[in-house]
Amino acid sequence: RKEAVVSTQSTGMDVWFVTTKLVLPVVVTQLHLLCIPYTLCSALPYLGFSDDFSHVCHRRIYPGTVVVLLGVLLLKLQLKQFKRLYIKIKNEKYLIGTRLVNFDAEQVRTAFTQTET
Repeated sequence: RKEAVVSTQSTGMDVWFVTTKLVLPVVVTQLHLLCIPYTLCSALPYLGFSDDFSHVCHRRIYPGTVVVLLGVLLLKLQLKQFKRLYIKIKNEKYLIGTRLVNFDAEQVRTAFTQTET
């Protein structure tokens, strides 16, 4: 996205593009990160929780949100690395140069169908 802005800068800035593709997604994400936890904590007294619990929730919700977001990002990173490792191991096992060896597609299909049933 940044490259598109830099390339259009010399020919004239497209304000609509910058607003809708760059600024708006960032603003909406930040508003969601601020408003949703606050709204959830503010709704607790109406759900039957005490005011003290609501105050504790207001103090702890933003650090909790950051911890959850960091956990999700870490999980995504680990899944990406695991997929990369799986592909590397598979390529080392079955590929020699550009030629596929030790791989029988029919045997894999039958093993897959046997595990499904």
